[in-house]
Amino acid sequence: KLLKNNGFRAGLQMMVGLPAESEQAAVTSAQQMAGLAPDFVRIYPCLVLRGSPLARWYSQGRYAPLPLEKSVSLVKRIYRLMTVRDITVIRMGLQPTTELNTGAGVLAGPFHPAFGELVYSALWMDALSRTLSSHAINDCNLTIEAHPGAGSRIRGHRSCNLKRLRRQYHLS
Repeated sequence: KLLKNNGFRAGLQMMVGLPAESEQAAVTSAQQMAGLAPDFVRIYPCLVLRGSPLARWYSQGRYAPLPLEKSVSLVKRIYRLMTVRDITVIRMGLQPTTELNTGAGVLAGPFHPAFGELVYSALWMDALSRTLSSHAINDCNLTIEAHPGAGSRIRGHRSCNLKRLRRQYHLS
């Protein structure tokens, strides 16, 4: 409140997949964060970095990072929670660096250079599935019209959304 009352924008950062954290605990933390009404949030999946205490836990079998798909699903859920409350999510996933992209620093965990895009694609897949299911669309040719900037998110990484929609709804 002090920051906002003095003209500052306040943002919060959240890391999911921490040791001993359940999915529900992460969602509860996100709800508590939203209750603080930040101007923006950043959401990162926990990664195991070489040389860190977490790397030691990982090598001892005391910590297992979230798989990429589960991490995307959890961040997608938190993204929805924030946006429903008009809180802007300005980043999902770590900013790719040469060290991260080459894997030199990451020992394990859900690192993907386009993590945020994976989340947006998953959100589009959910929306498309809801729409197609509610209109009982099946076994037909389908054209999806959208803003040109949304095309890659609608298609999904390596066109995974289109492939899944074709299989699920028998589309041509």
